[in-house]
Amino acid sequence: MSKKLIILLLTAVMIFALGADIFAGAVVRWAGPFVGTKAATFVPPLAPCIKVNGGAPPPAITSWCFQPLAARGAWAFSYGNIIGGNRVSIAAAGTWGPWTFAGKAGTDTTRCSTYVEIIPIRGNLDINFYGYLESDAQSDRTAYCELSVVIGEETIFTGGVHYSGDASSTTVDGAFDAVGIAHGEGSAEITHTFHNIDYGAHDPDSVEIIVNTDVTRIHDIPSMTPYGIAVLVTLLIIAAGLIYRRQRKTGNSPA
Repeated sequence: MSKKLIILLLTAVMIFALGADIFAGAVVRWAGPFVGTKAATFVPPLAPCIKVNGGAPPPAITSWCFQPLAARGAWAFSYGNIIGGNRVSIAAAGTWGPWTFAGKAGTDTTRCSTYVEIIPIRGNLDINFYGYLESDAQSDRTAYCELSVVIGEETIFTGGVHYSGDASSTTVDGAFDAVGIAHGEGSAEITHTFHNIDYGAHDPDSVEIIVNTDVTRIHDIPSMTPYGIAVLVTLLIIAAGLIYRRQRKTGNSPA
Protein backbone atom coordinates (compact mmCIF):
# COMPACT_ATOMS: atom_id res chain seq x y z
CA MET A 1 0.00 0.00 0.00
CA SER A 2 1.39 3.42 -0.97
CA LYS A 3 2.20 6.11 1.54
CA LYS A 4 -0.39 8.36 -0.08
CA LEU A 5 -3.09 5.76 0.36
CA ILE A 6 -2.08 5.21 3.98
CA ILE A 7 -2.36 8.94 4.60
CA LEU A 8 -5.73 8.96 2.87
CA LEU A 9 -7.00 6.09 5.02
CA LEU A 10 -5.80 7.76 8.20
CA THR A 11 -7.49 10.99 7.14
CA ALA A 12 -10.77 9.15 6.57
CA VAL A 13 -10.49 7.47 9.96
CA MET A 14 -9.89 10.85 11.63
CA ILE A 15 -12.92 12.32 9.87
CA PHE A 16 -15.06 9.48 11.22
CA ALA A 17 -13.55 9.80 14.69
CA LEU A 18 -14.00 13.57 14.86
CA GLY A 19 -17.43 13.31 13.30
CA ALA A 20 -18.74 11.04 16.03
CA ASP A 21 -20.70 12.82 18.72
CA ILE A 22 -19.70 13.40 22.33
CA PHE A 23 -22.13 11.56 24.61
CA ALA A 24 -22.77 11.36 28.35
CA GLY A 25 -25.52 9.47 30.16
CA ALA A 26 -26.40 7.96 33.53
CA VAL A 27 -29.09 5.57 34.75
CA VAL A 28 -30.29 4.44 38.17
CA ARG A 29 -32.69 1.48 38.20
CA TRP A 30 -34.55 0.16 41.24
CA ALA A 31 -36.36 -3.17 41.55
CA GLY A 32 -37.81 -3.30 45.04
CA PRO A 33 -34.90 -2.81 47.47
CA PHE A 34 -32.33 -3.69 44.80
CA VAL A 35 -30.54 -1.00 42.82
CA GLY A 36 -28.25 -0.85 39.81
CA THR A 37 -26.30 2.10 38.45
CA LYS A 38 -24.80 2.80 35.06
CA ALA A 39 -22.63 5.62 33.74
CA ALA A 40 -21.42 6.00 30.15
CA THR A 41 -19.39 8.55 28.21
CA PHE A 42 -17.90 8.71 24.73
CA VAL A 43 -15.37 11.33 23.64
CA PRO A 44 -13.94 10.34 20.24
CA PRO A 45 -11.37 9.08 19.48
CA LEU A 46 -11.16 7.67 23.03
CA ALA A 47 -12.76 4.30 23.70
CA PRO A 48 -16.21 4.58 25.33
CA CYS A 49 -16.36 4.43 29.13
CA ILE A 50 -19.16 2.24 30.50
CA LYS A 51 -19.40 1.48 34.23
CA VAL A 52 -22.17 -0.75 35.63
CA ASN A 53 -22.59 -1.62 39.30
CA GLY A 54 -25.20 -2.97 41.69
CA GLY A 55 -27.90 -5.57 41.36
CA ALA A 56 -27.83 -5.74 45.15
CA PRO A 57 -29.33 -3.88 48.11
CA PRO A 58 -27.48 -0.70 49.13
CA PRO A 59 -25.46 0.75 50.99
CA ALA A 60 -24.54 3.21 48.33
CA ILE A 61 -24.06 1.90 44.79
CA THR A 62 -22.28 4.23 42.38
CA SER A 63 -20.97 4.35 38.81
CA TRP A 64 -18.67 7.05 37.48
CA CYS A 65 -17.07 7.98 34.12
CA PHE A 66 -14.84 10.97 33.38
CA GLN A 67 -13.19 11.47 29.97
CA PRO A 68 -11.29 14.70 29.28
CA LEU A 69 -9.53 15.13 25.95
CA ALA A 70 -7.74 18.41 25.27
CA ALA A 71 -10.38 21.15 25.60
CA ARG A 72 -13.42 18.87 25.52
CA GLY A 73 -14.80 15.98 27.49
CA ALA A 74 -17.71 14.23 29.16
CA TRP A 75 -18.66 12.93 32.58
CA ALA A 76 -21.45 10.80 34.02
CA PHE A 77 -22.35 9.79 37.58
CA SER A 78 -25.11 7.63 39.03
CA TYR A 79 -25.89 6.79 42.66
CA GLY A 80 -28.49 4.71 44.48
CA ASN A 81 -29.03 4.28 48.21
CA ILE A 82 -31.73 3.74 50.85
CA ILE A 83 -31.81 6.60 53.34
CA GLY A 84 -34.38 6.78 56.10
CA GLY A 85 -36.41 4.00 54.43
CA ASN A 86 -36.67 5.94 51.17
CA ARG A 87 -34.86 5.13 47.94
CA VAL A 88 -32.60 7.93 46.76
CA SER A 89 -31.34 8.20 43.18
CA ILE A 90 -28.90 10.61 41.60
CA ALA A 91 -28.23 10.52 37.86
CA ALA A 92 -26.10 13.27 36.35
CA ALA A 93 -24.23 13.71 33.09
CA GLY A 94 -22.49 16.49 31.22
CA THR A 95 -20.20 17.48 28.37
CA TRP A 96 -17.98 20.47 27.77
CA GLY A 97 -15.70 22.07 25.21
CA PRO A 98 -15.71 22.52 21.45
CA TRP A 99 -18.04 20.01 19.89
CA THR A 100 -16.79 18.02 16.94
CA PHE A 101 -16.33 18.01 13.19
CA ALA A 102 -19.25 19.72 11.41
CA GLY A 103 -20.66 20.83 14.75
CA LYS A 104 -20.75 23.89 16.97
CA ALA A 105 -17.33 25.10 18.12
CA GLY A 106 -17.13 26.82 21.46
CA THR A 107 -16.70 26.27 25.16
CA ASP A 108 -20.32 25.37 25.78
CA THR A 109 -21.33 23.13 28.66
CA THR A 110 -24.38 20.89 28.63
CA ARG A 111 -25.53 18.93 31.67
CA CYS A 112 -28.54 17.25 33.21
CA SER A 113 -28.69 16.39 36.91
CA THR A 114 -31.56 14.67 38.72
CA TYR A 115 -32.25 13.87 42.33
CA VAL A 116 -35.16 11.55 42.99
CA GLU A 117 -36.57 10.43 46.35
CA ILE A 118 -38.90 7.42 46.15
CA ILE A 119 -41.31 6.97 49.07
CA PRO A 120 -43.30 3.70 49.13
CA ILE A 121 -46.68 4.00 50.92
CA ARG A 122 -48.88 0.86 50.99
CA GLY A 123 -49.25 0.04 47.33
CA ASN A 124 -48.50 3.58 46.18
CA LEU A 125 -45.44 5.63 45.49
CA ASP A 126 -44.72 9.26 46.18
CA ILE A 127 -41.78 10.50 44.11
CA ASN A 128 -39.97 13.75 44.81
CA PHE A 129 -38.21 14.84 41.63
CA TYR A 130 -35.59 17.54 41.23
CA GLY A 131 -33.88 18.28 37.92
CA TYR A 132 -31.29 20.82 36.87
CA LEU A 133 -30.60 21.24 33.16
CA GLU A 134 -27.98 23.45 31.55
CA SER A 135 -27.26 24.13 27.88
CA ASP A 136 -26.15 26.90 25.57
CA ALA A 137 -28.92 27.79 23.10
CA GLN A 138 -26.37 27.84 20.26
CA SER A 139 -24.64 24.53 21.04
CA ASP A 140 -27.06 22.23 19.15
CA ARG A 141 -27.25 20.00 22.21
CA THR A 142 -30.07 18.97 24.53
CA ALA A 143 -30.09 17.90 28.16
CA TYR A 144 -32.73 15.30 28.98
CA CYS A 145 -34.04 14.01 32.33
CA GLU A 146 -36.50 11.12 32.48
CA LEU A 147 -38.36 9.23 35.19
CA SER A 148 -40.45 6.07 34.72
CA VAL A 149 -42.13 3.36 36.77
CA VAL A 150 -42.47 -0.08 35.19
CA ILE A 151 -44.19 -3.32 36.25
CA GLY A 152 -43.28 -6.22 34.02
CA GLU A 153 -44.03 -5.09 30.47
CA GLU A 154 -46.31 -2.24 31.58
CA THR A 155 -45.15 1.34 32.09
CA ILE A 156 -47.51 2.86 34.66
CA PHE A 157 -45.77 6.24 34.91
CA THR A 158 -43.34 8.12 32.71
CA GLY A 159 -42.22 11.66 32.05
CA GLY A 160 -39.27 13.67 30.85
CA VAL A 161 -37.89 17.15 30.27
CA HIS A 162 -35.86 18.22 27.20
CA TYR A 163 -33.89 21.46 27.50
CA SER A 164 -31.91 23.10 24.71
CA GLY A 165 -30.92 26.50 26.00
CA ASP A 166 -34.03 28.61 26.56
CA ALA A 167 -37.67 28.50 27.60
CA SER A 168 -38.96 28.38 24.02
CA SER A 169 -37.03 25.19 23.29
CA THR A 170 -38.01 23.38 26.49
CA THR A 171 -40.38 20.45 25.95
CA VAL A 172 -41.90 17.89 28.28
CA ASP A 173 -43.55 14.53 27.81
CA GLY A 174 -45.62 12.13 29.88
CA ALA A 175 -46.51 13.27 33.39
CA PHE A 176 -44.26 16.32 33.41
CA ASP A 177 -45.65 19.85 33.14
CA ALA A 178 -43.70 22.74 31.63
CA VAL A 179 -45.49 25.16 33.98
CA GLY A 180 -43.39 23.88 36.90
CA ILE A 181 -40.04 24.64 35.21
CA ALA A 182 -38.11 27.73 36.32
CA HIS A 183 -35.81 29.10 33.62
CA GLY A 184 -32.59 30.98 34.22
CA GLU A 185 -29.93 32.18 31.81
CA GLY A 186 -28.87 29.02 30.01
CA SER A 187 -30.44 26.77 32.63
CA ALA A 188 -33.72 25.25 33.75
CA GLU A 189 -34.81 23.83 37.09
CA ILE A 190 -37.77 21.69 38.07
CA THR A 191 -38.96 20.54 41.48
CA HIS A 192 -42.10 18.44 41.68
CA THR A 193 -43.73 15.74 43.79
CA PHE A 194 -45.77 13.06 42.05
CA HIS A 195 -48.31 11.76 44.55
CA ASN A 196 -49.93 8.32 44.79
CA ILE A 197 -48.49 6.46 41.83
CA ASP A 198 -50.57 3.30 42.18
CA TYR A 199 -48.90 -0.04 41.51
CA GLY A 200 -51.96 -1.96 42.66
CA ALA A 201 -51.68 -5.48 44.01
CA HIS A 202 -48.26 -6.12 42.50
CA ASP A 203 -45.34 -7.27 44.60
CA PRO A 204 -43.37 -4.13 45.55
CA ASP A 205 -40.16 -5.96 44.62
CA SER A 206 -41.42 -6.28 41.04
CA VAL A 207 -41.84 -2.52 40.65
CA GLU A 208 -38.97 -0.89 38.76
CA ILE A 209 -38.18 2.80 39.04
CA ILE A 210 -35.82 4.13 36.37
CA VAL A 211 -34.07 7.50 36.58
CA ASN A 212 -32.30 8.45 33.37
CA THR A 213 -30.28 11.44 32.14
CA ASP A 214 -28.38 12.07 28.94
CA VAL A 215 -26.72 14.82 26.97
CA THR A 216 -26.95 14.44 23.19
CA ARG A 217 -26.87 16.35 19.93
CA ILE A 218 -30.17 17.74 18.63
CA HIS A 219 -29.33 17.37 14.94
CA ASP A 220 -27.23 14.67 13.30
CA ILE A 221 -23.68 15.56 12.33
CA PRO A 222 -23.73 15.56 8.51
CA SER A 223 -20.65 13.35 8.20
CA MET A 224 -22.21 10.70 10.45
CA THR A 225 -25.58 10.34 8.73
CA PRO A 226 -25.98 7.33 6.39
CA TYR A 227 -25.66 9.68 3.41
CA GLY A 228 -22.56 11.35 4.86
CA ILE A 229 -20.88 8.00 5.51
CA ALA A 230 -21.73 6.86 1.96
CA VAL A 231 -20.13 10.01 0.55
CA LEU A 232 -16.97 9.53 2.62
CA VAL A 233 -16.64 5.89 1.55
CA THR A 234 -17.25 6.80 -2.11
CA LEU A 235 -14.58 9.52 -1.99
CA LEU A 236 -12.16 7.10 -0.37
CA ILE A 237 -12.73 4.52 -3.14
CA ILE A 238 -12.36 7.14 -5.88
CA ALA A 239 -9.17 8.51 -4.34
CA ALA A 240 -7.70 5.03 -3.95
CA GLY A 241 -8.51 4.27 -7.61
CA LEU A 242 -6.84 7.49 -8.78
CA ILE A 243 -3.71 6.75 -6.79
CA TYR A 244 -3.57 3.20 -8.20
CA ARG A 245 -3.97 4.42 -11.79
CA ARG A 246 -1.25 7.02 -11.30
CA GLN A 247 1.12 4.38 -9.95
CA ARG A 248 0.46 2.12 -12.96
CA LYS A 249 1.14 4.96 -15.38
CA THR A 250 4.45 5.73 -13.70
CA GLY A 251 5.34 2.02 -13.69
CA ASN A 252 5.35 1.65 -9.91
CA SER A 253 3.62 -1.18 -8.14
CA PRO A 254 1.82 -0.56 -4.83
CA ALA A 255 4.31 -0.88 -1.95
